[in-house]
Amino acid sequence: MARFIEKRTTLSVKKINKAGDYSDGAGFWLRVSHAGAKSWMFRFSFEKKNIK
Repeated sequence: MARFIEKRTTLSVKKINKAGDYSDGAGFWLRVSHAGAKSWMFRFSFEKKNIK
């Protein structure tokens, strides 16, 4: 089954204000802090171990 990939645009990232983690479906995550700071993470697995 194919995975859905939601590409984040600049506008969609600017609109996200609620704290939390938001996936794009391809391993990239947008993390929004309670203070409103935004950062990107890439999560992947290597030999069935999750690596952040």
